[in-house]
Amino acid sequence: MPVATASLNDLRKEVRQVQLRHPSLADDSAFTLWLVHAYVTDDEQVAANTIVGVANDVGVDAIFVDPASKRAFVLQTKYRTTSEPHLENRNDVLGFCDLGREIIAGGAPFQARVDRADVVVRDRLLDVRKQVAKAGYRMCLVYATTGRVSPALQNECKSRIGREFDWMVFGRAETLSLLTDYIDGAAPPVPLLELPVDGHTFLRRFDPELKIESWVFSMRGKDVARIYDEVGIRLFARNIRGFLGRDTPINKSMEGTLRDEPDYFWYYNNGITIVCDSAEDVGGGGERRLRIAHAQIINGQQTTRVIHEVSNTRASVLVRVIAIPRTQGGNGAYEGLVGRIVEATNWQNAIKPSDLMSNDAEQVRLERELRKRSYAYLRKRQSKGEARRLTKFKPIAYIKKDELAQAVAACLLDPFEVREGKEHLFEPAIYGKVFGEHAVNHYLTLYWLGRMVGYSSQRFWRRGYAKWVVLHFLWSQLSDTLRAPSRRETFIKRIEQDWRRGGPLFNWLHKSIEIVFKGADQFYKKNRSVNGDVVDVSNFYKRKGLDERFDAYWKNGPGQYRKKFGAAVQRFEMEINDE
Repeated sequence: MPVATASLNDLRKEVRQVQLRHPSLADDSAFTLWLVHAYVTDDEQVAANTIVGVANDVGVDAIFVDPASKRAFVLQTKYRTTSEPHLENRNDVLGFCDLGREIIAGGAPFQARVDRADVVVRDRLLDVRKQVAKAGYRMCLVYATTGRVSPALQNECKSRIGREFDWMVFGRAETLSLLTDYIDGAAPPVPLLELPVDGHTFLRRFDPELKIESWVFSMRGKDVARIYDEVGIRLFARNIRGFLGRDTPINKSMEGTLRDEPDYFWYYNNGITIVCDSAEDVGGGGERRLRIAHAQIINGQQTTRVIHEVSNTRASVLVRVIAIPRTQGGNGAYEGLVGRIVEATNWQNAIKPSDLMSNDAEQVRLERELRKRSYAYLRKRQSKGEARRLTKFKPIAYIKKDELAQAVAACLLDPFEVREGKEHLFEPAIYGKVFGEHAVNHYLTLYWLGRMVGYSSQRFWRRGYAKWVVLHFLWSQLSDTLRAPSRRETFIKRIEQDWRRGGPLFNWLHKSIEIVFKGADQFYKKNRSVNGDVVDVSNFYKRKGLDERFDAYWKNGPGQYRKKFGAAVQRFEMEINDE
């Protein structure tokens, strides 16, 4: 469920969040950092290191040289918060455009500019010049403002630069679209790509009503692999799944065709679907190419990844490019349309309700916030190897979104809902109750309680059926203790420390859970007979309202368990309070 287009107030909130993490930054620099983070690199600390906005910055606010993509980004930003977008000065915009031409050409104008620049800016501009001139880097100038740049001025800049370097202008509308992508988890966007057309011909369709332009053509497998090499996993940010691995039946079949019958791959494969903001035919030099902005492969990730892994193939693949203007259909319609295309085109591998929620704004927020706390949150279905490869840090834990959903739902809802199956928790009627924009430390508290209950259930098979009722009861008893954010933080910190080596908090919580499981076993034995027939434990715990029945049983039944449980919980609370 993608979000509607973000507002200026949403951007102000993001800038304030940046300042909380980087208190020394003024508003303008905090906006620049956010923009670099959203547009250029997904590492906020790397983005912070790009900031050069100082006195004598000669119109440059950030510089980032990216060895992975062989691109050099030079940015100028304007953070304007008036309700009506300020029209940017023509000379300012053209002056920044000329900087790009100076860097490419070198010579006296460039030297004059760096001579009057601050030493940090000077050194970084000289590095950009060196990389562009000697190492074959592609330069991209980005002029970003929360004001407005007239279309005529944008066209004038475009005509001045030709094809010597990439030029991107973000006015307020484009900046807020970038923020929408950031919230949706589709940022940083893919830079401009050029797709070589195999056979030099394509079918082009333009819809005059929707203003959507589509292109259908063939691409050589080696060009598909090269694009993945350049861009990496960002190509699939709007896809609802990750790479499922080479061992799935479909992927193994593709690999076999690529190795044994590459000339037939085009006929057997369903192809690749790409959505983008714009597409332009830039033929020339004996090769026809389609230049696309902010590309996303929304169907064909498995195809792309298998082609990449099976190198030196003669195969070609069918490609469909759909260029959708951001203004299509009004507020939020772009994101909704892309989401529907994703759902409609991803049919070859079965789509689950959890897949459809993988790009929901709350899932993206959780992934970002948990990463800051050194947790790897897996919001997309993917192979274990892929998850490990993409995690660029050593996580405290890998948390799958369905695993988190089960823990949260068992604590907050009737445990019957969890027994209905993982995918049930991602159906629209339930999803909002489970992922209700809770604080991250609340999610983590429920996750760790669920993990502790799961740990205690492993040795006894019958406990596997009772564990959701046990978890619900445990939360009902501990929720007051763990209500305050500071208490939650203490609990999380201590359980992270104790999980691998044991400790007082872990031990008392474990003892509490063991006692509740014993009580649950007695609860089942007392209530398993219905009209003389014994209900199997697996069916017994599928009943609705068992949480309330168990709670009543606990209050009026097993006194020996209540007393021991109370003592263990009291010691657990003492550990929390001792911090």
